[in-house]
Amino acid sequence: MSSAVLSPVLERDKIVEQVERRLQEVICVDGPTRMVMNHVFSSQGKMLRAQLVILTSSLWGTTLFESAVNAAAGVELIHRASLIHDDIVDEGVLRRGRPATYRVFGIKEAVLAGDYLFALAFSLFAQSSPLVLPIMSRAIGEMSRGEIDELIQPGRTIQEYWTYIHRKTAALLGACCEVGAVLAGHVGHWADRLREFGEAVGLAFQLTDDVLDYRGSTEKLGKAVGKDFHLEVWTLPIILAYERGLIGHDWHSQGFQRIQQLLDESGILDEVWRMAEAQMGRARCILAELPESEARGVLWEILNAISVRQS
Repeated sequence: MSSAVLSPVLERDKIVEQVERRLQEVICVDGPTRMVMNHVFSSQGKMLRAQLVILTSSLWGTTLFESAVNAAAGVELIHRASLIHDDIVDEGVLRRGRPATYRVFGIKEAVLAGDYLFALAFSLFAQSSPLVLPIMSRAIGEMSRGEIDELIQPGRTIQEYWTYIHRKTAALLGACCEVGAVLAGHVGHWADRLREFGEAVGLAFQLTDDVLDYRGSTEKLGKAVGKDFHLEVWTLPIILAYERGLIGHDWHSQGFQRIQQLLDESGILDEVWRMAEAQMGRARCILAELPESEARGVLWEILNAISVRQS
């Protein structure tokens, strides 16, 4: 693909279509690998991370749009690969309402499928811009380090929790927005500010997921409710309840419904909702610093949609 300067079509569904088209070009392989790819990409998803790359790259008008599409498709491949590996680590059964990849093809096959997607992603990053590779390498390293640390020594304090979710979720979204700024020719101040914007969105998302695990539905999440509880994960609601003496180290022995009721009646779930909204407020403040543009308007729509998810 060339890197012609274009005025992109910024409707969210059009962005998804263009990224999906590029993904299909990249994953078009023969043999058994194709069966795995078909399963991994059988549900499209919202492609939030890919949208962030293209929209942030378009905040100042024209952009190297095909380079942005390559970077966006690469980010989506990284996200899909991480989900495949996460499901293995967490023993997840469902992903976006469908059986997890390892449940269909086996653990070995799923691990290698994730590795294959990482390889494809880095090829796309190389085609996009030399500046993209170090940004995405840093984010992937943060994601991996966060998961390793959590497996070996799970965090049970508020500070450890914030460090973990920054690495697990916020780092990648921050990198997506930083890449967008760099592709638009903005390094330094705006690259830093847009990285902070993406990180705030990522933190809001993770806080929301922590609450929905105790208050949501399988239909809304696309995965089983209570997953974190059954894996005995110390998410922020659990950490707050523990620090306030409402539960002990053996909290998971009380049963899901009992813990669910305790977190709700104590107001802890509402408190974590408010923390998520505070992160959304931080993202809105950064977005307000940018000049008015079509891309900024679409980013406002995304923030509003996330707020609706929280309601």
